Formats: sequence, structure tokens, C-alpha cells
Amino acid sequence: MVDGGEDKPWKGEMDAIKAEIGQISYVVKNIATVLARQQKKKMNESESDSNSESGDDARSKKDKRKDDDDRSLKLDIPEFNGDGDAEKFLDWIRQTERIFEYKDYDERKKFKVATLKLTKYASLWYENMKRQRRRDGKPKVETWEKLKKHLTKRFLPRDYEQDNYLRLTSLSQENSSVSNYISEFEKMSIICDLEEKQELRTARFIRGLNPNLAQRVEIQSYSYFDDACRLALKFEKQDKSKRTYNRDYARSSSTSSKPVATTSSSKETQKEDPKDKGRNTVVEVKEARLRRCFKCQGYGHIASECPQKRALTIQELINLVPNFVAPEPESAPINVENESDEEEVHEVEPYSDEEKEALVLRTLHTEAAPAETEQRECLFHSRCKVKNRICTLIIDSGSCTNVIARDVITKLKIPTKDHPKPYRLHWLDGNNGVMVKKQALISLQLRPYEDEILYDVIPMNSCHILLGRPWQYDRKVEHDG
Repeated sequence: MVDGGEDKPWKGEMDAIKAEIGQISYVVKNIATVLARQQKKKMNESESDSNSESGDDARSKKDKRKDDDDRSLKLDIPEFNGDGDAEKFLDWIRQTERIFEYKDYDERKKFKVATLKLTKYASLWYENMKRQRRRDGKPKVETWEKLKKHLTKRFLPRDYEQDNYLRLTSLSQENSSVSNYISEFEKMSIICDLEEKQELRTARFIRGLNPNLAQRVEIQSYSYFDDACRLALKFEKQDKSKRTYNRDYARSSSTSSKPVATTSSSKETQKEDPKDKGRNTVVEVKEARLRRCFKCQGYGHIASECPQKRALTIQELINLVPNFVAPEPESAPINVENESDEEEVHEVEPYSDEEKEALVLRTLHTEAAPAETEQRECLFHSRCKVKNRICTLIIDSGSCTNVIARDVITKLKIPTKDHPKPYRLHWLDGNNGVMVKKQALISLQLRPYEDEILYDVIPMNSCHILLGRPWQYDRKVEHDG
């Protein structure tokens, strides 16, 4: 039997154990709560990471699509061959730099891409520049800015800017249209990069216009350069419309002045009345019979169509004038059926000696041509052959020597020799004369005439060969000229 006093310590220990168990369970609950919170936090973080990763993927895909869109664009840098055209070189520089800016290349990549686009002479020049810098111990050119500097120094003329200023100051419209003149004017202004007032620019533009346009633009009111351009275009349009109207008016007036042949067409369209057939024939024959020749007095033709070619005497002309001045009585209609086909024949009597003095000939009314005296003061010009080449030749009796142009000697490679007695030829140069030091023996062919002549070699451009008095004296030549 257990005593009641002995049960009390065990009871106290059990209570203590229960209290510790309660504390432990409380701690475990707290730990579980903390772990649950941490787990939830981790899950949220993983979800946010996955969302960010999906956003990055979307952005990368978007950038990739953009790159794919760029591939469809033709952004190839053009080639440069160094042909010496300054405009082409500057255009190549501008286009290349725009592509570099779009693709966002760094300096080294710009340099590498640009060197790949150098072809022909530009490529040879670049390779030579690299070798030369290597020999001189200079550093390599590895950036686009340095390469552009060397290219500009080589392929852009030093006086390019000055030439553009001269072109701009002397620019004028001349035969071009106003629109073309405006385009060229603005282009040159942009190239020269001028900073000037609107008034100065406008005044320079008006000065280059044609006078008829410049005068009308000057008297108008304008404030800016664009206003002057608009006025010039407006006046040019008015001038064109006036010219078109005048041309159309001249064409219509010339057309209306010509007689319109409607009689024949109306006769063709209308049917002939059998009752009027004989009447029309009588009228036509009457008109033909009334035509009388002033020269031969015949009927049916006029003087310009007269078959008689003889001229009228003054006496005949006096006798014929009253017949044509006095009115003739109307004759009765001539019947075609009773008309004889035979025409009256007028006999032509021969002229007497007295009548011949009164002849009126066409030659008396013509002006006598003056005698031509053009050759009176001209030298004898001709052409000859030297080594199967055509040369100009002059025969001048006033020349004291036979001479040949130095250009002929040089081009035909004709051998020369020293002149035995050098002298000065004063008639060619009125100042100090030309020193004659060389001679040449040349064969000359002038159609059937062939000869070998010794010439003095001088610089002249009036002709290739000049034969003077020595040739005429040696060959006993006589010519009228």
C-alpha cells in the first residue's frame, strides 16, 4: 500500500513535466508559424522571379523582332572607288555616317566596315597608305575619324570650297527654268554653308534671274526668300501661258486666212440636176473664153501662161492698153454644141530694125552683179600631203624663205638639222623676231606635183607650210594670186 505522503512528489514532477510539454508545444507552434511564413515568402519570391524572367524573355523577343525588321531594310554601305569626283566622295561620307549612326557602331567597327567598302583606286590608295605609315614608323589608323580625315585630304580638292563660292556668286538662270534655278541656288547655298541675312540671300537670288523676271520681282513686295521664289515661279507661269496663247492665236488666224475648199465637196455631195447640166457647161466655157492674154491677145489663158515667149514692143503695148481698159460688152452665152474646137491662130511677124530698138527685155530690169574682188587681197591657199597627212599650204611671194610649222615636225616626227646660218625672222613677230635655228628636208605632194624642199622650222599657226620666193625662184613658178 502506498502512502499518501509518497504520492505528492510524483504529482509535482508530473505537473512540471506537463508545464514543460506545454511550453514546448507552444514553441513548436511558433516555429511552425514562422516556417509557414517563410515558405509563403519564398513562394512569392519565386513567382516574382518567374514573372521577371518572363518579362525579360518578352523584351528579348521584342528586340529580336526589331533586329529581324532591320534585316529587311537595305542598309548596305555603298562602295567608294576614288574616281576623283568630289561630289560623289562627300555623298559617300554622308551616307556612310548615317548608317553608322543608325546601327550604333563604335569607332573601331566603323573603321573596319568602311575599309571593306573601298574599291579600285581607293583600295590601292589605302593599302599604300598603310605601307607608307609602317615604313615611317607611324601608328596605324584604327578609327573611322582618322580614316575620314585622310580620305578627305586625298580625295577632296583643296580649292573645292573656293570653287563652290565662285559658282554661287556667278550662278544665273540663263536657259534653265525657275524651278531648276531655285534648286541649284539652294544646293550651292547649303554646300557653302553661308550664314547670311534673308535680304542678302534674296538679293543674290534676284540678281541671277533673267532680266525680264528680275525686274518684275523687284517691284513686288516680299519679305523672305520663299516669297521671291514664289513670285518668280508665278511670273514664269504667266509668260508660258502668254506664249501658248499667242501661238494658238497665230495658228488659228493662219488657218482662217486660207480659203476653205467647200465648193468641190458640196458639188460632190449634191446630186447634179440633169436640167442644169448644159447651163453649167455654158457658164464655165464663157469664163474660160473671157480670159484674154495680155501678151499674144489670145483667149483661154493669161500672160503668165502664154505659150508665145516673145516680148512685146512698146508700140504693141500702147495699142493693147485701150482694149484692156475699156469695158467690154457682155457677150451672149456660148453654146457648147455650136462651139468650134478650132482656136484663132495669130501670126507673128518678124521684127524690123526700127522695132528692135523699142524692145523691153527682162535683162534691162535686173541689177548687174558687182565684180567679186575677194581674191584681190588674199593669199593663195591650198592643201598638200606630207607623209600621207593633209597639211595647209600658202604660197606667198612676199616671204623671203620657205618655212614649216614646228607642230608638223613634232607630230610627224620629221628629222631636222641645225641651220647653217641662224637668223631672226621679223615678219612673223613684229617685236624681236623669231630665231630660226633648225631646217628640215621634206617631200611635198600637191596632186600630180611632187617636190622635195628645204624648209626653215618656226613656230606658227597661220598654216602648216609656207612657200616663199626661194621656191618660186628655184622652180621658176609663176602664179596669179
